[in-house]
Amino acid sequence: MIESEQQQEISPEFGRIPAYQSPLMALGSSIITLTNPEDEISKLELTFRNVSPDKKGNLVPLGPPLLNEDGVSRMVGLTQSFVNKVLVLGDTPEKEKMEILLSQAETVITELMLNWKRYGINPVTRYSTRKTIITEIMNMCIITVNRSTKEGDRRFWKGSTMEYTTRIDQGQPKRSIWSKLSPFGGK
Repeated sequence: MIESEQQQEISPEFGRIPAYQSPLMALGSSIITLTNPEDEISKLELTFRNVSPDKKGNLVPLGPPLLNEDGVSRMVGLTQSFVNKVLVLGDTPEKEKMEILLSQAETVITELMLNWKRYGINPVTRYSTRKTIITEIMNMCIITVNRSTKEGDRRFWKGSTMEYTTRIDQGQPKRSIWSKLSPFGGK
């Protein structure tokens, strides 16, 4: 118990915002934060496990899990293969969007229909459980593919970036190695 309490202690430096953060660093960190789907994937995993964090961060069971560990791992893996930064910052043509989504839906549905016992889905509630799982995954996939249509996120970030130039002026022009070796004293 002491070991787990020590792991949860947070260093005093954690969460501090530096007095000055360059605009480039601030912009870079916001791009990373806003295009990273890991938080949404984590929420999806909690849904599959049927748990919710309390105010202290402890996971509280809400009922029986929708899937066992094998099922959670497989469904999260299928979702991560689709919901990622590459797709968010890509450019999905409108005509391919439906094909991509139908392919993902077919994969998830087939996986749940063939392996519901292996994934520990309750036989009494298996139809509603499968529907819940499919809906959660496909909603996330639809949102992700819509973000990439017509360069959605990429276009947004193109319009939000600024160019920074750093120039050091030393007064004298820098001479090349050849001008230093020249018998004419090249300037």
